[in-house]
Amino acid sequence: MSSEPYEGSDALTSFDTVIDIAIPKYEEGVARARSVTPSTMQSMAGVLIPQVFSLTFAVRALVRDGFLFSAHVLLRPLIERVCILMYLDRYPSEIEIWKRGWKHGEAPSLSRMFDKLKAPFPNLADVTGSQMTSDLNGLVHGKPEAAHWNLTGLGHSPGLIRDNPELCDIVCRQAAHYLAVTTLLIGRYFPDASPQRTDSP
Repeated sequence: MSSEPYEGSDALTSFDTVIDIAIPKYEEGVARARSVTPSTMQSMAGVLIPQVFSLTFAVRALVRDGFLFSAHVLLRPLIERVCILMYLDRYPSEIEIWKRGWKHGEAPSLSRMFDKLKAPFPNLADVTGSQMTSDLNGLVHGKPEAAHWNLTGLGHSPGLIRDNPELCDIVCRQAAHYLAVTTLLIGRYFPDASPQRTDSP
């Protein structure tokens, strides 16, 4: 019998399905990456894509054991890496910023990347990048507005949260979404037909 507190959750089941689909796609991408001399863009992707998978597996392990708050905190570094991959795929000339270290003040912030990435989607026109990242930033930086995320009937939990299916759904759906996006990006950076991606648009 499983001891997972949220076993049977639709969001968790979907998350597991995305992971099962993503792993072989990742392995295929690794095989293609090893068959070419990587471009700068591919070298960047070769750093960030494994990190996305590592963070995703960590989120899944934390959810399995009921450490939902910790899993929630990990969403921001996971999402930021996926957004960098998306951003540089759309704006490849900015790979030069990556080559210079993606330094604070020069590289776009997560909210700025959201602002530029959402441009083609009219339904997001009234949502700012700051609004999209506010909850994530509050979690990472310990802001008061994030205090409710580890609140249980016994107070603020220092560990397990076994009775908050809503939070489980939030974490699993977001992690699954960004892993699915990354799976698609593997094909963008390491395509089947012409593996050698150039650094020009």
